[in-house]
Amino acid sequence: MPQRGIYFLLAAVVFLVVGIITANRFRNESYSHKDARKFEKVLHKKERLLQSELEQLQALLADGSPTEVLDRHSSKYQKLAARHGISIYYYEKGILKYWSDHSIPLPNTRRVQSERSYISLRNADYVSVVRQLDEGRLVGLIEIKTHFPFQNDFLINGFQRDFSLDPDVEIEILEANGSESIYNEDGNYLFSLDLSDTVSANTGLKTIAISSLLLFIFLISAGFNWQVKEAKGAGKWLWISIVTLFIVAGGIAILKYSFPTLLTETKLFQPELFASHFFPSLGSLLVISLMAIVLGSLYYQHGNLLGIRSQRGRLVLSLLLYVLWVEVLLMT
Repeated sequence: MPQRGIYFLLAAVVFLVVGIITANRFRNESYSHKDARKFEKVLHKKERLLQSELEQLQALLADGSPTEVLDRHSSKYQKLAARHGISIYYYEKGILKYWSDHSIPLPNTRRVQSERSYISLRNADYVSVVRQLDEGRLVGLIEIKTHFPFQNDFLINGFQRDFSLDPDVEIEILEANGSESIYNEDGNYLFSLDLSDTVSANTGLKTIAISSLLLFIFLISAGFNWQVKEAKGAGKWLWISIVTLFIVAGGIAILKYSFPTLLTETKLFQPELFASHFFPSLGSLLVISLMAIVLGSLYYQHGNLLGIRSQRGRLVLSLLLYVLWVEVLLMT
């Protein structure tokens, strides 16, 4: 049935529209008291994790040289910083001897000795946990929100990803009307979150948006595949050209314009996991790789370049494919 592929494509368009509408709606709901308590719950979980790590480290330091112990467990603490935004410092006689994250402007002893656990440093805000030792001091910092003076692919302002808050949410030092107070696990006031002018995400609509996106990908693939297989002669090359343009346009939309944000805001597209000169994230590398695989399969199965009798035609098509991939690589 030649029209079956068209039905698949029309259904794909419907699910794409549904996905766009629901994705926009779930991003346009106001934050509430419930979101602040969820934030606090995540913070308390991080505090317990940090307290546990400091307790274990204190026991190890009692039986060995601080430098040797910290160096031996350095990789573990670096992973803790990368995955959970928790960094560990060791001070001896007021002098910093060890740090697990060199990207943080180092706090001095006066800042971490204060009764207030909330610390705002040059590039980010933190909650501190301090454990006093006989001859030194262990300090743990929990990253709350970064505020770099400028941003790029690697320096991005916003809350640590586990908190799942919009970057527009402001941190207020003093309690004020319309803001939500945040307390540490001991019940001490830390800061307030100003949720008045920001929006939250509805998980139900997000599920619908993700499902619609997946159905769109399945149906558009099935529709294009059906049309290419059923088409003959010049019609086949027309559909191959359409599929090629669609794949390239999709790659540009994702890599250059961050569309859909539902995809590009995931951890795969964050530079913390992976970044290089050509690929700013693991997601970018994955998208380019999938584009190469899909286009390679398309032309291998249906292209039949050798079937083009004109040598000039084969040369023109080869040059077009080459220029296409050069543009894709330069775009990233």
